[in-house]
Amino acid sequence: MMLVHFIESMIGRKGFSFLIGIFYLLSVSSLAFGDDVGKLLGLRDKDQLNKIISEAEKVFAKDPKDKNNLLTLGMALHSLADMKVKGAPQKCVDFLKHANKEYPENGLIIAVMGSCLTMVGRDAPSIPDKMRYVNEGTPMIDKGVSMAPDDIYIRMVRAGDSAGLPKMFGRMKYVKEDFLHIEGIIKKTPKNVPLELQAEVYYKLGMVFKSEKDEASAKSYFKKAVEVVPDSEWGKKAKSEL
Repeated sequence: MMLVHFIESMIGRKGFSFLIGIFYLLSVSSLAFGDDVGKLLGLRDKDQLNKIISEAEKVFAKDPKDKNNLLTLGMALHSLADMKVKGAPQKCVDFLKHANKEYPENGLIIAVMGSCLTMVGRDAPSIPDKMRYVNEGTPMIDKGVSMAPDDIYIRMVRAGDSAGLPKMFGRMKYVKEDFLHIEGIIKKTPKNVPLELQAEVYYKLGMVFKSEKDEASAKSYFKKAVEVVPDSEWGKKAKSEL
């Protein structure tokens, strides 16, 4: 989930880092997509990502309709795009356009494609092109959220993407909104949200409230992050804020 503003320090980007540096995949063959989507969104090892993409492209050549494989390709490329690897944003969009034609009902495909479009805009040489791609991509992300409002990973994608865009686009409100929504899901069904992801959300909410000069709320969320998984990356970061 382009992070160049204050959220960069808390997300590392999308995300959307979105949305997430706690996750690392051992191999694409071990991917149980519903459980491990966050691992792809947060993976920041270029060699590992390129390996995943290479394997997924082989699968794509044999079966271009494999939904999980298309999502694997799209989100691995999304992570490379987030790291500003040349050509990755457009390649991500190209694969996910194909995926969207096959599975138009899938909100995650639409949201990640929209996020990659905003990164195509990030890398565009002219201001009109930057504006055009961002204005094309952000409604797609919102559509993905509206299609699956309780999908935590779609929310993470939008939070990270929104954090990475200039304030002129008016997207910063979604950072707080989406993290608070995920917090609500944690409260209702904590077993459905991995503990380290819970810690990440609490830490990032702490940083949001810190940026708003609400020290009491920020401290409360930092404490929650530490309580959930004290030895995790996010627990340690939160502890340093207390």
